Amino acid sequence: MTNPPTNLPAYETPEQLIELISHLMSEAEIMLAAPVTGPAGERLVESKSRLELAQNRMIRLCDDAHQAIVEGIEATDEAIRARPYESLVVALGVGLLVGAWLRSGH
Repeated sequence: MTNPPTNLPAYETPEQLIELISHLMSEAEIMLAAPVTGPAGERLVESKSRLELAQNRMIRLCDDAHQAIVEGIEATDEAIRARPYESLVVALGVGLLVGAWLRSGH
């Protein structure tokens, strides 16, 4: 098994990944612009449409995930602001439990 190359850039945000896919789509469109006939041409057209569908699905998934994260953060913020002392006690309790678990050797 070979290791992946380490000189590849890291894509930390969905926007960067979408930008990369858009760039790849542009390159694929340039390659597809050359005349190709027969079954190979049909397969290229099908591949292009599948790639476009995948890109659109990924954009929708990223948007949905972003919206869900924002809603979760807002709900958490509201809960903490509504009951600051209870939130502090819960955070302290969770910290103690995790600390005890880690200290026990897990």
